[in-house]
Amino acid sequence: MSQKIENQLNLALSITEEERQKSESLDIGYDLEEKEWELIVKYSGTLERVRTRAVYVTELTGGYAIIQIKESQIKELAAFPEVEFIEKPKSLYFQIENGRRVSCIDEVQAAPFFSSIGQEGLEDNQQKKQSFPLLGKEVLIGIVDSGIDYENSDFRNADGTTRILALWDQTLQNGKPPQGYHIGTEFTSEQINEALRMEVREERYRIVPSRDTSGHGTAVAGIAAGNGRGSKNGKYRGAAPEAGLLIVKMGGAGETGFPRTTQLMRGVDYIVRKAEELKKPVAINISFGNTYGSHDGISLLERYLNTVSLTKEQIEAWIKDKAPADKYPVHDVTMGKGWDVCTVNDKEINIFPFTTHAIIYLYSLQDITQRNPRAIMRNLIEPYVKDAIESLDRFPVRRNSLVGVDQGLRNK
Repeated sequence: MSQKIENQLNLALSITEEERQKSESLDIGYDLEEKEWELIVKYSGTLERVRTRAVYVTELTGGYAIIQIKESQIKELAAFPEVEFIEKPKSLYFQIENGRRVSCIDEVQAAPFFSSIGQEGLEDNQQKKQSFPLLGKEVLIGIVDSGIDYENSDFRNADGTTRILALWDQTLQNGKPPQGYHIGTEFTSEQINEALRMEVREERYRIVPSRDTSGHGTAVAGIAAGNGRGSKNGKYRGAAPEAGLLIVKMGGAGETGFPRTTQLMRGVDYIVRKAEELKKPVAINISFGNTYGSHDGISLLERYLNTVSLTKEQIEAWIKDKAPADKYPVHDVTMGKGWDVCTVNDKEINIFPFTTHAIIYLYSLQDITQRNPRAIMRNLIEPYVKDAIESLDRFPVRRNSLVGVDQGLRNK
């Protein structure tokens, strides 16, 4: 076994041909009939001696080569000082298929069985199996992107009707925009279905002229929710193939410009409102972005996206708990026995127990330039906890729990 040969190739060389053929990867690159291997070689200097052993050599740029060589010659090849490392080839796959597999989407969609034991209504605690595929049924997927190819079979039902419940094209200014917005044209599922019934494409685009010229939004929608009807046996279906679709095509700043954050915010707002109208849960995909700003969550766009992700029930709960309606999410401080407080901008906040609401409340009290986890930990939490631990008589914990944890902590 040579250290110049990768582990997978070493393993392949150490087993029989029959064992290799049972593997999905170990026989890749091996010609059973000729008993030859196609290999990748990293080398320095020249390939003169390598050529004397190889069946053929394809010299690449930068000291790399692809060779075909008899299996019996590989050990000698690895002994050449000019050969730095040897690898066998690996198979390549369509990444959309492989990505779905490694993300466990296949398992989720394959109607796995789960056991319900001892539930009310089951006789004698007998095991009952139920089919529970997760395919996005009764859930909405929102796509804020470059539009969608609404003719694509992946976004149509078995009867040819559309899965798109609403489409807002912000670039088309000659139609009716959604209620509450002043740009673009909104198309209903009824209008899209009317267009799809047309035999001639020009007639379709006369009814619904929205197009995805870049194809980016269509690709994103396919990954998220394509039903796979465009591929054999639904092979390239998306994560939620039975979900309904809400599509926003953002307007560009010009003919060749990219959309603005304002158009993104309108699109997200539209999808959230439409989902509330349809009374269904929604997941929104945003595949447009930029690298501007401090990336700490304090820009208005970032804060808006955080706010809009809250459910109506969460907001109502905060208001019910007397949180100021213009300041939510906040935590209304209620003192309990053994709790401690710290002062932030002349306000007291309990930090023990350290609840999620307390953390959010602390965040909301900070100066806008300090609203990030690092600043809060460094300026507030770290010094306070240090002070509290050094004054164990004030810190509400079982003191014997600290023994043996850190020799610097003295039990009182």
